[in-house]
Amino acid sequence: MRKVFLNFLPNQIKDYYFNNIEDKTISGKINSIILFAVLMLLFACSFIFLTKKMSHNEMMNFDEFITNHIIFYRSPHLNIIMKYITFVGDIFGYIILCVIFGLFFYFKKNWRVSLQITLVLVLASGINVFLKNFISRPRPLINRIMYANFYSFPSGHAMSAIVFYGFISYLSLLLLNKTWQKGLIITFCILMIFAIGISRIYLGVHYPSDILAGYLAGMAWLMFCLVVLNILTLRKIRLNSYK
Repeated sequence: MRKVFLNFLPNQIKDYYFNNIEDKTISGKINSIILFAVLMLLFACSFIFLTKKMSHNEMMNFDEFITNHIIFYRSPHLNIIMKYITFVGDIFGYIILCVIFGLFFYFKKNWRVSLQITLVLVLASGINVFLKNFISRPRPLINRIMYANFYSFPSGHAMSAIVFYGFISYLSLLLLNKTWQKGLIITFCILMIFAIGISRIYLGVHYPSDILAGYLAGMAWLMFCLVVLNILTLRKIRLNSYK
């Protein structure tokens, strides 16, 4: 399988890999590119499959079952918590988070990371708008606690959560040295991803299949970004080796 995916890489990088196959850093980057490319295809195909199921009204029982179990726990206090969680997953929440991470990485003299986070998230939002316009699924009309406009499928909150917190998790694996720090950040990111998705169902502005589609589309886009990021990193390593 590795040889098959190597054929899709630029010839310069492919030749560089075979000439330095014993270098663990280079072979590790190539393996990462292949892994992320495979996952990207799997998530993209899963999204397409789910979209077809939704378009043929085959997700109605799934949506009703999950929605009923989630809204069963509604209460005035939980309503406030869920609105706060969904705000964190909204555009204003991400603006605040991007500013915080931007300042953090700026003082760490690694401003490129904050730029990468912002770029990946902004492009994900653009893709989500395109998919919503193309699929044009209306939002739920009943059991709403708050108002939301535009189309429903895939969920922009779910897709953005996967992309943002998934990318933060990936960066923590690369930049942090202590295992407990990595575990803490990744656990927090996973909880935020699921909390944001559940909050959208709880508030009645999304079907569960919208959330699942947002997760799948977000993972496909995240894997694509990681493929590109690793190719650029490998190219930088190759250029530096010639100096």
